[in-house]
Amino acid sequence: MKKLSDFVVNKRIVILAVMLAVTAVCEALIPKVVVNTDMTKYLPDDSSMKIGLDVMEREFPDVKVTQTVRVMFRGLGAEQRTEALKALEQIPYVDSVDYDADSGTYNEGEYALFVAHTVYGYGSAEERSIESQIRADFAEFDMDLVNGDTATAEIPLWIVALAFAILLTILFAMCNSWVEPLLFLIAIGCAIVINLGTNYFKGEVSNVTFSIAAILQMVLSMDYSIMLMNRYRQELAVDAEATGAMKRALTNAFSSIASSSVTTIVGLLCLVFMRFKIGSDLGIVLAKGVFISLLCIFTILPGLILLSGKAIKKTAKKELRIPTAGLAAFSYRARYAFAALFAVLFIGSFIMQGSTKMAYTLLTNDPIADIFPPVNTMVLLYGNADDRAVTAIAEALEDDPAVKSAVNYSNTLGKEYGASELADALTDMDDADIGVDIDATMLHILYYDHYRNGELPSIAAGDFLRFLADDVLANENFAEYVDDDIRDNAGQLLKFADADALTAPMAAPELAAFFDMDLEQVNGLYMLYAGMRSDAGGQGLSVQQFVDFVVGDVLTNADFAAGFDAGASEDLRAAQTLISAVVGGSEYSASEMTILLGGLSDDLDGNMIELMYLYYAGLRDSDPAWTLSIRTLFDFLSSDIVGDPRFDAVLGDAFRANIDDMKADLDEGVSQLKGENYSRLIITATLPDESDETTVFLSKLIAEADADTAGEYYLIGSSAMNYEMQQRFGGEMTLITLLTAISIFLVVLVTFRNAIIPALLVLLVQCGVYITVSVIGLQGYGIYYLALLIVQSILMGATIDYGILFTDYYRERRQS
Repeated sequence: MKKLSDFVVNKRIVILAVMLAVTAVCEALIPKVVVNTDMTKYLPDDSSMKIGLDVMEREFPDVKVTQTVRVMFRGLGAEQRTEALKALEQIPYVDSVDYDADSGTYNEGEYALFVAHTVYGYGSAEERSIESQIRADFAEFDMDLVNGDTATAEIPLWIVALAFAILLTILFAMCNSWVEPLLFLIAIGCAIVINLGTNYFKGEVSNVTFSIAAILQMVLSMDYSIMLMNRYRQELAVDAEATGAMKRALTNAFSSIASSSVTTIVGLLCLVFMRFKIGSDLGIVLAKGVFISLLCIFTILPGLILLSGKAIKKTAKKELRIPTAGLAAFSYRARYAFAALFAVLFIGSFIMQGSTKMAYTLLTNDPIADIFPPVNTMVLLYGNADDRAVTAIAEALEDDPAVKSAVNYSNTLGKEYGASELADALTDMDDADIGVDIDATMLHILYYDHYRNGELPSIAAGDFLRFLADDVLANENFAEYVDDDIRDNAGQLLKFADADALTAPMAAPELAAFFDMDLEQVNGLYMLYAGMRSDAGGQGLSVQQFVDFVVGDVLTNADFAAGFDAGASEDLRAAQTLISAVVGGSEYSASEMTILLGGLSDDLDGNMIELMYLYYAGLRDSDPAWTLSIRTLFDFLSSDIVGDPRFDAVLGDAFRANIDDMKADLDEGVSQLKGENYSRLIITATLPDESDETTVFLSKLIAEADADTAGEYYLIGSSAMNYEMQQRFGGEMTLITLLTAISIFLVVLVTFRNAIIPALLVLLVQCGVYITVSVIGLQGYGIYYLALLIVQSILMGATIDYGILFTDYYRERRQS
């Protein structure tokens, strides 16, 4: 150590230059250090949620994860809300904005909530740009803005500034020179910069570690500067030659400073043994920082002290000394009482600290949550073989008032519906404008076509005519596609559909009304019939007899036919064919029916008749057991119906133009819910990320999944992560406490070569940990789990130095 001390002092200028150069390089590396805000990366390798995240990434590579920025306005009118929505949608990097003017989810009295989505991560330049733009665009509005970042927030700058101010106050008060604190800060400042910069070679650090590393490194390492400076002053009192005094100070102080730092480093490194890897991240960075501080104290500070020798003398001041003689005397007299008190404190605080609630989420100020409770999203990832069981769980969850929705493939896009049910489901879809109104009637047609592969029935003429009049022309979605002639003569067609009415005798006035003919003309035809036919009776003629006579006898006679124009003659011939078909009761195929009705219209479309046949069969021959899912329906529409000419007029160009996009959207939706081996149940609830109510909800959900599923399942989400940590952190903390205590015990044992001293010191410091936690609980607060880890590591690893120092002085005094 003497040789090393001589080298450090003799080469102090070179060493100082090298260390400052290293500091400069590390300062340039700090902005390049990746700061991770995703706490899921620090879950143990055997964590259910971590395994689930890996499985989900593999099974659902295209799942879009978006970040949210919630914006709440107060006092906007309806028109202003529409304008605000448009303005938010136009902001760069915003992918979409959720808002529904008719939904209570987004409107509460005078308050309106807009939720902007972006693919850029929280804290990124793009996400911050969105927030800045919103504040600038709506500066004159009564507005609150909160992003959805659930990661641990950075320590506020005012807290860092306050801690630094307290540190400076103590240093300036306790040091013998006004310059000494500045030298300490320079040495520790270089150590902090080097530590932060060397994190670049670690790959990445958590935002928690990054935000607290500097302040903790400073307070943990400042002791070493003070210890070296005090030893230097002692050596100067023996020999006033500065360089020799510094060499002796380095040699003589090394043991005490090194042993103090070793306990701190060991205490911090015990965090590496945590299964939750945030402990490893925190422990490595802080332990590295303490070691670098130790290195800087032995390399940078000696050179600074020697270079500033004159300034130290010129700024000398009276040291603040706190009188301790009375305390020492009292402590000695009450030593037995204090020993008993310690035993009581240790046992009592150990018991009481167990009742202090542990927290795994730091609450942030969220004024929006007071009006619009934030949505808590959880995902249950399960094997496809368990789909039926999980769908039943989802249906039960929707009865829970805290659950807004529980969505998986089988209860949405993959849910099997009857025709009427599917019509309602399509009506409820957000994308209502799909180019055609697919109502229950159309779905009956599609169901029949799908299940019967387009097979068309044979239909009696009378039944088809009644169907046209009663069903087709009464349906506004289909009536417009029927031939104009048929639509205009719907009432007449219905008359021709009744075989009994067509064969019943009628008096001349009834026939005139039936055909809408002039009564005088009908009377003349009646007289002509009586004169030409031997079967003329007094009961009148049936419609069939009348038409057969007119077509067969009257129109074939040139003299008589002159009384009818060409159109009327053609209509009567068509009517004769139709009446014969109706009265005969024969069934006709679609093509035969097209020919049969061809006389009624010059533009009758055979494809439309086939569609009417499908319509007829869909209403009368459908099986109630037939079901289709939304996805199957759109697959069928895309693959079969779009190319089917029978649906040309009904579906139209708008539908054809949209069908591929609609199917792509549905396929994307399916890909979000169902993978090759696993499916996702997405649960949205109004539960807090962490609360007793949330814990009960998750416990119940896990119990149901354990009971009902046969394969592996994984629960994913912020609440799921908190729940998992809650279940396992107690054991983790016990392990860290034992490892830390044993490690520190061994270090102190080596230092003093006595088992009693390290045992007492470890128990004393652990009692301090228990008291700290108990006091927090007595105040009604919970303690953040990372705060407990830090308290445990710092108190056991760092404050034990003071016990070591006190014991060392005591042993020296006992010798004399």
